Amino acid sequence: MRIVFSYSESDLQMLGFRMYDNETGRFTTPDLLWSAFPAHTPYHYAYNSPLTYRDPTGLAPEKEKEREELMGVFENQFAVSQKLEDNLERESLINNPLYNPLGVSPFALAFGVGGGGSRIGVAGAGYNGAYKTMELNVPKNWDTESINEVCKPANNYLNQIQTDFPNKEVGFLLRYDSESNRLFADFFIGESETKWLGLYKSPYNKPLKSSEMIIGFVHTHPRDKSSTFSPDDLSVISDFSLGNYKWTNVPNMADFTIERGWKDNLIPESTKVLHNNPKTIDRMYFGVHYSEGYDSFSWQSTYKKYLPIMYNNIWIMKGINQYLKFLKEPKSFGADYHNGSK
Repeated sequence: MRIVFSYSESDLQMLGFRMYDNETGRFTTPDLLWSAFPAHTPYHYAYNSPLTYRDPTGLAPEKEKEREELMGVFENQFAVSQKLEDNLERESLINNPLYNPLGVSPFALAFGVGGGGSRIGVAGAGYNGAYKTMELNVPKNWDTESINEVCKPANNYLNQIQTDFPNKEVGFLLRYDSESNRLFADFFIGESETKWLGLYKSPYNKPLKSSEMIIGFVHTHPRDKSSTFSPDDLSVISDFSLGNYKWTNVPNMADFTIERGWKDNLIPESTKVLHNNPKTIDRMYFGVHYSEGYDSFSWQSTYKKYLPIMYNNIWIMKGINQYLKFLKEPKSFGADYHNGSK
């Protein structure tokens, strides 16, 4: 009797006692001897592969290329976002008997996808030259009120940074990636107690990707006691609003809202007083073009009575003979106040 094989090959390769999948770059089962090596991960996918060394973490199916960060999850539940090469170096040292003879500090690499899980609201290694970076939830609606809500973890983290750098202005840039639909707060330490960043040039080490754009920033003023804009403030706001800073990837916008002031020395969403008693907190969100239309800029604070003055000053300063739509004090400040509707 002749048996005819009527199935296709699996494309798996038998390498010793385990099957190896070339397409994913990983073995299909754990190492059979993993229990004898407690300091090692039970899945040694590519370390002992005679064919290729292309997936040292076994996470290629998640997205092997062009990922900037991995998440190191340690036994003490401290999660820190680090670049791939840093994690591999740390893993190599922990797995090396010379550095860790008892195998007491094993850890596994985890990869969060789609902006979920424990990555949200965790400050990790800075992206592309930033001091720290925190991933935030993407707001359901792109309006001031919704952005304020998702920025709460970043606003609260400013308290810690201000304590660490009491004589510096500190703040974060809001970076949105339209390709992956992810929102990040990139924290930067200022140049002095009266200056944060020279935003006329990019603070990042390399240009943003074409899908990334800076949609706003928040920063502190540890030494500022005034409630008015300085000429430098007006110039920066105006240049941003007119799209003159090309590195931000933000289009030329005309509709935005501006305010500045203080309230009990607190970041609005925070419950802690910032170290060194800063008097003002600036909050600005820049307009971004979406299919629904343009969103507005905003500076969030309490001094709404200055709003028309700020608008007019900025436009007069730039030599533009027109006024913005918002010439009256708004009844409310938030989701219902956009695009000149109020």
